[in-house]
Amino acid sequence: YIASCTEGRRSPLRCLHHRILMLHHFFHFLDSRNIAELRQIKASTLEAFVAKQTHLRPRTMSTQLSHLRSFLNHLCVSGEVEPELVGQVPKIRTYRDDRLPTVWSHDDVERLLAAVDRASPVGKRDYAILIFAARLGLRAGDIRTLRLDDIDWDSNSIHIVQGKTGQRLDQPFPPEVGEALIDYLKNARPASTFR
Repeated sequence: YIASCTEGRRSPLRCLHHRILMLHHFFHFLDSRNIAELRQIKASTLEAFVAKQTHLRPRTMSTQLSHLRSFLNHLCVSGEVEPELVGQVPKIRTYRDDRLPTVWSHDDVERLLAAVDRASPVGKRDYAILIFAARLGLRAGDIRTLRLDDIDWDSNSIHIVQGKTGQRLDQPFPPEVGEALIDYLKNARPASTFR
């Protein structure tokens, strides 16, 4: 199944990671119910698995179930499960307006940055994260996996491969962002061998 998802790069790396994580949870659930073969999966099995996911937000649950439906569809094509099993996975309706706004005004961003206590180590870390997002537009996952090697200090630029899209991103690295990062690295970051 994973090989079919990676053929022709149908799924971005981040999506693939989420599919693998969902499969891990699903197989763990099957194991907890002593289900050792895929043919033993029944509609009641899926119903019980979905009931265990109710702690998730609707959008997250919708994505998880979409991944499960995709996996079952793959099993159906290969003859491992009955076709009607795919239709037993419920669909969760989500609405575009049920999320926080994705665009903040310039004033809101400036107020957020000004509110961070940059005197504490946690504040220095938080400020560096926020300024990477605010000034460079980096996603949280890309900030989390950032390495010092991604920054070209001589040309004041940053070069990464975005986790969600797999696309290369090359852009200027403003001094303000560099100063926040240096402040965090020198004065707040715990000792680490990771770059």
